Amino acid sequence: MNYQWLYFTENYIGKINWEKLKKFYTTSFDYDLGWEPRPNTQKAESYGSNNKGFLIFDKNGLRDDPNKNRRETEFAIFGDSYALSRQVCSVETIGHILGNKLNGYIPNYGVGNYGIDQSFQRYRKYKNNLFKKKIILIIVPETIVRMNTIWRHFHETGNIFGFKGKFFVDNNRLNYQENPIKKFSDYEKYLTKNITEDILLSNDPMFQYRFKKEAFDIKKLLLLKKETINKAKEFIEYKLSSKYLKSINDLKGLSIRMKYNSKFADLCYLNEKLTLPFELLVEEFNRESNKNLYIFFIPQLSDLNLKTNHCVKYIDNLRKRTGIKIYSAFEYLQTKRDLVKEFNEFYVEKGYGGHLNKLGNAIIGEWIIDKL
Repeated sequence: MNYQWLYFTENYIGKINWEKLKKFYTTSFDYDLGWEPRPNTQKAESYGSNNKGFLIFDKNGLRDDPNKNRRETEFAIFGDSYALSRQVCSVETIGHILGNKLNGYIPNYGVGNYGIDQSFQRYRKYKNNLFKKKIILIIVPETIVRMNTIWRHFHETGNIFGFKGKFFVDNNRLNYQENPIKKFSDYEKYLTKNITEDILLSNDPMFQYRFKKEAFDIKKLLLLKKETINKAKEFIEYKLSSKYLKSINDLKGLSIRMKYNSKFADLCYLNEKLTLPFELLVEEFNRESNKNLYIFFIPQLSDLNLKTNHCVKYIDNLRKRTGIKIYSAFEYLQTKRDLVKEFNEFYVEKGYGGHLNKLGNAIIGEWIIDKL
């Protein structure tokens, strides 16, 4: 068992599978959004317990929904894989469940691994199709990390395909840094040299705040650098948990990595340099949607298990300060604890808990309806 999230100072990028990269570029890459589903395509999915299925996209590149032949509601869904409802069939998605409650069809523009910035850009792209629509934006707390990096590899080590644009703040104004990848040859430019030499990437907040600091180095360990010690603890925990990880078919150790990701993402809500672009983007999104934006933060399993939660406090404060309709499901899911033996049972995978299952989506659907 190899732990892909242990990387070293002299090898920031790791091994590149150029064949997979070319496939990603031709089937998913989008200059403005980073990546986007192609119309009339499908993707193989794991549904937990080794069940297999397909994630199907319709002629508009939206998640296929049996409700699409019904009248269209006043709502549209945007967001990440929780909005998309990965790893469940089309009748078990949050979008379908909400549609049933509203007696109609809700177009689902959710895309896996999106940050709130990409959701905003996708809304802009299809805004002409969304006249007077109320926007249901479903995101996970990690969105603050995703929006504050131009390269997903800096947080999801190993995701070297995930380049995109990035919003940043200059003189208290929201600005935008373009995607450094315009054509396939640009990958070679960034993936075949030392990224620390490139100003475009080395100024990336996630490179500075996490990736650079967590690159393992014996000298840093001897100097008792906090991030290096934490990385060593993470790797040791992975090794000590190997028997359990095998029993739940988590050979990569996602359960371990997600716990450390959640801890890091939660601390980001204390960093004004990261929350300011998030806040300005939320305000811009709300304006562009004519104040018809509803934001729902859905915790991943590792988020629910945190001892402290700065994200929830930040969201509550932001709602009070701005009046924007922004909500967190942390406390709500806690009230539903008596429905299951353990929180795992709201999620598809045991241990990792990356996505909600049928029960989890149904419970969140009830919560969202109550807030609309």
